[in-house]
This record gives sequence, structure tokens and C-alpha cells, in this order.
Amino acid sequence: MNTVLQTKSLCKTYIVNKSQNNVLKNIDLTIGEGEMVAVMGPSGSGKSTLLYCVSGMDRVTSGEVTFNGKDTTKLREKELAKLRLDEMGFIFQQMYMMKNLSVLDNIILPAVKSKKNSESRRQTEERGRALMHRLGIDDVGGNDIKTPLSAIKLNAKALAKGLYSDEEKRREAAESINSRADEIESFVSQITKAASEDFMSFEVVQGEDFLSHIVERIFARYAPQLAERGTEFAVGKYDDCLLSCDPDRLAECLQNLIENAIKYGDGQHIALSFDKMDGCELITVSNTGCTLEEKELPQIFDSFHRGANAERAQGNGLGLFICKRLMSLMGGEVYAEISGGCFNATLVVRLA
Repeated sequence: MNTVLQTKSLCKTYIVNKSQNNVLKNIDLTIGEGEMVAVMGPSGSGKSTLLYCVSGMDRVTSGEVTFNGKDTTKLREKELAKLRLDEMGFIFQQMYMMKNLSVLDNIILPAVKSKKNSESRRQTEERGRALMHRLGIDDVGGNDIKTPLSAIKLNAKALAKGLYSDEEKRREAAESINSRADEIESFVSQITKAASEDFMSFEVVQGEDFLSHIVERIFARYAPQLAERGTEFAVGKYDDCLLSCDPDRLAECLQNLIENAIKYGDGQHIALSFDKMDGCELITVSNTGCTLEEKELPQIFDSFHRGANAERAQGNGLGLFICKRLMSLMGGEVYAEISGGCFNATLVVRLA
């Protein structure tokens, strides 16, 4: 059996608060052609880190990674990107999609970009549609909210520049703008309705988990990303304890808070700190560079609320609303405050 993937003494270490965290230590792995292998382990044990390392999306601290005879640790970023494009299939936990492309175009993008693909564009699109049909999502293949918006912009520019000297043409352009605006309004209405229905049907499976498991899970997810951005990620001291929660939903809430810290902070410092009060564990996510005004704090947990600090950041104003909803379902709470130029969002989790 031909060896496709092999690692030797693979190590990955992160330095946080001047302390060394060995996420992967001396991993030896051999996978042959045609083998199906599952990497299993508890949250925070390094499963995702291992996949990132063997794919070249994260650099190893030491050791070797060989893919189809190539030592990927010695390849440059462009070479690694080409290797992933032509030789690997990688499915992320999150839905990373190009927002300026349709659903179909997102699906076929790797095949279109790869020089190893000998199909015509039409053949590739047909294959993409066939795959979507098998998954029952062929009805959304052409969805792209930018299409009606582009038409509005084009007609508006033409009217503004006086390109339509004919009254009938100007009337047609105005009617087209109205029609496209109605289309966008319909999209927004559908999205709002679907979002509201989703919120009402949130499922929480209440259980118990140790605080350390949650923290390790979050650390393994964000330490590499923040280190690459040059953002200091500090995790304060805490006394391990058993929490009454849905572990996945609690992790989701923390992820939303950290994503907000990344999006709206200044990229200098993000911290996790801990405290206990009245039978609850308080987990606070803080970021420097807060530009939100105090008067906006009462509204930030409302659905679709976008603060004054969101002008240059993409988003839909749902992250904090989702946190509040989930924490309520778990018998907890979330609140926010601004102090010393830092934005602090705190999850209140009941102790088991």
C-alpha cells in the first residue's frame, strides 16, 4: 500500500502568557492510499490543530510532514496553497464561503481554479449542479443578493449621468430600480423571518462539563489564529469547577464573544478572565480598542443591532443576541460593560 500521508515526531507548541502549551507532542502517523482514518479525542486535545498542521494551514514547531512524497514543512505558502487545491479536500467546521459568489460558484471554485481539472466550465457547472441535486440544495444554486443590488446601482448611475435622454428609458430605469428594491426587501423579510424562527427553536441539551474543558477547547481554536494576527491572547488563572450547561452551546457563546472581540477591537489584546459569584462562574472576554459608546450598551443584545463601531466591519448584528438567548436557555446570563477603553462581555454560568 502506497503511503499518502506521514508525520514523524510532529510537535506544535503555543506560547501564551509566557508559558508553553504543547498541543501536539511527537505525533507519528502513517496513512496509506485508500485508507479511511478518524482522528478522535476530547475537546481541546489537538484534533483540529493536527489537521491544520498536516494540511500546511498551520506551521509545525518541529518534526516532519510528508504528503505524497513531499515534505510540506519545507514548502512556501504558494506551494502549500497549490498542494491543497490540487491534492486535498478540506471541509471546515465553519461555512467559509466567498460572499461575492453564488452558492454554485462557491462549490465549483476549486475545480475552476485547479489546472489539473480538464473539464470545460460548463461541464464543471453541470457536475456542481448534480452534486447539489443529490444534497437537495439545487434550488439555492444561483442565490446571490448582490445581483439585484448591482442592477440598482447600474440604473442609478445611468440616471445620475443623464445617459437616458428618452423619457421612456428613464421611466423604465426607475421601474427597474423599484422592482429590484422590492426583490431585496423580500430577501430581507425572508431572512428576518427565518432567523426569528431559528431563534425560537434553539435547542439546548443541559448537562455538565468542567470549566477547564471549555477553556482548553477555546484556546485550541483561537490561539493559533490570534498568534498569526499578532494579537496577544491572555488566559487568566481560574479554579477548575463543574459547570451546569450545554458544553457545545457554552463554547458557541464564547466563540461569538471572541469573534466580536477580533472584529471590533484594535487587534492588540484579547483576554479571558474568571471570577465566582453567588454560585456562578463568571467568564469575561475583554478586548482593547473599544469605540462603542456607553449609551449603546442597552441595545447591543437586541437582534440585528449594529453599533456605531460596526461601520467598517461585516456582520448581521446577531452574535450577542444569540449569546443572550442561549445563556437564558441554560439558566445563565450575559452582560457587557466598557472600562478603561476595553469592551468586556461576561457570561454568567451556574455551577453544577
